[in-house]
Amino acid sequence: MQLQDSLYSSQSTTTTSNDFLNNYFFDQIPLPNNSFQLVLSKIVFGDRQINNRDDYYDDDKNKGSVLHLPETLDGNAFSYWSVKPNVMLTDNSKFNDYIILKNKDYFDSNLPQIEILKNKLFTIIYNDDTEESFLFNVKESNPNNQRNTLKIDLANEGVENNTANDIVWRMFAIENECYLALTYIQLNRLKLNLYSYNEGIETSKSDNSYIQFTRDFSSYYSRKTTGNGIYISRNIDSYMNTSEYIKPENLIFLLKLKEL
Repeated sequence: MQLQDSLYSSQSTTTTSNDFLNNYFFDQIPLPNNSFQLVLSKIVFGDRQINNRDDYYDDDKNKGSVLHLPETLDGNAFSYWSVKPNVMLTDNSKFNDYIILKNKDYFDSNLPQIEILKNKLFTIIYNDDTEESFLFNVKESNPNNQRNTLKIDLANEGVENNTANDIVWRMFAIENECYLALTYIQLNRLKLNLYSYNEGIETSKSDNSYIQFTRDFSSYYSRKTTGNGIYISRNIDSYMNTSEYIKPENLIFLLKLKEL
């Protein structure tokens, strides 16, 4: 059911006027020659779960309860861990012996820059100094919780014209801010290398051949760390007893475009 326009009274939405995405959400102005840095703003952690039966009695259908709720947290509420490069695996070592504590600035430093030319050519400049160019198009997409969203289609300009290399991003409004919402798979498409603790650590032979993940830290295999990978944990607070590494598939990353 739709309300009459005359009944629509929620006109109090305000945004930060100097934020690019907040402005672009409402007005997709031509971008003649613009440069941006992707930066992490917030992370949506977890999902919604409802237990429909909190007891064993079939005749009582009113005792279902909420088990889990997602949270939207500031990016600084998490720790980011890098891998020590070129460290040989040793006996009796543990996962934590091969990683280094970092912060959100480190995470941001691994995100790419974006250049847009003549409102047409969209170039992603990766952290390893390689580039990838696309033709881009922005249009309104399916509503989210009754709010408008924007879909950004990036068509790869590679010679092979392979649509498998195309990228689709979406912009969402959350409270009074607009974000690019990306999964860890989309971030890994941008060469971020977000890994799960359960995968272990990426290693190679001493000659840098035969790359594989391992949880078996033993000198027997004569393997060393490649230095690739970012792992994420939540910073412990007064509501928590302990902190653990988080599976990146349980996260949605809310990004901003910082104008350069």
